[in-house]
Amino acid sequence: MPTGRSSNKDALIYSPLRLLPADIVSCIFDCLEPNEKTYLPLRTVSIYFKEMIDEKTYLNLLNSPAVQQDIHMPVKTESDRQTLFQRLKREMDYLQNNQDNILKKLQNGCMFDRDREQSKKRVTEIFQQFAIIPQNNGAFSLYQCNKWLNQLNEWIIRTQLHLTCSGLNCSEHSLTRVPSILFYDSSLTPFWRRIAFLNLHGNPISTLPQGFKLLQNLNVLSISLYEGKFPTFKGIPPSEALKLIYVVDDEGFWNLCSKEIISSLQTEHQEAADALPLNLSKLKL
Repeated sequence: MPTGRSSNKDALIYSPLRLLPADIVSCIFDCLEPNEKTYLPLRTVSIYFKEMIDEKTYLNLLNSPAVQQDIHMPVKTESDRQTLFQRLKREMDYLQNNQDNILKKLQNGCMFDRDREQSKKRVTEIFQQFAIIPQNNGAFSLYQCNKWLNQLNEWIIRTQLHLTCSGLNCSEHSLTRVPSILFYDSSLTPFWRRIAFLNLHGNPISTLPQGFKLLQNLNVLSISLYEGKFPTFKGIPPSEALKLIYVVDDEGFWNLCSKEIISSLQTEHQEAADALPLNLSKLKL
């Protein structure tokens, strides 16, 4: 192996490590002790520079269209990262505090014993991932938090899906979101287009994703207020069949909202949702 610094750098650039940018190669050699310049394991390089490379990569991923459909905010500044971290951490804390309820609902929703065992195992694995994700506002941590939150919520919903039914009941299942990936699964597309009833009551969901545009025959949507506010729609169902949305407020009242009122919402602006007259009709639960 060459012994000089420049020859080592040349060997690094033109070796399988050539994927590393030249400026990173220079940084590597600047950080090495003199007696280490002739021996540079790939593993050492990967570990040393993993965080720096990952941050830029994962920051780009956080701002990609696919991830934006679930986090609903650009991540450009330190303040953005902190805001997103606090929001994701609240979701994780809520799910961890409701782990027993989640497991119970999954057991009840699965039709076969093998599915129950598989669900319990998978959910347990996801909660284990929650425990090892770095708790900070770095891009890598934010991406991992969002990924595992999506996977847990997706798994909960999938256990309640019965493709021959015309509705979906996920009430009080401790959901914190409806992952967009569910609406990109072509095997579920006929189901989403067919269902007439969707019950999301009792779940702290703040935003409904653009994938709701697939719910073309939805007649009734039942959903709870989130921190006293009407959830934000990112994609209102474009269906003339949507007649009523039932909203459950913090006092346990059903509020019936007509399609005309819902369709008048400016879906990207919470202040318009806040102005929704939720007292049109109150029925005690």
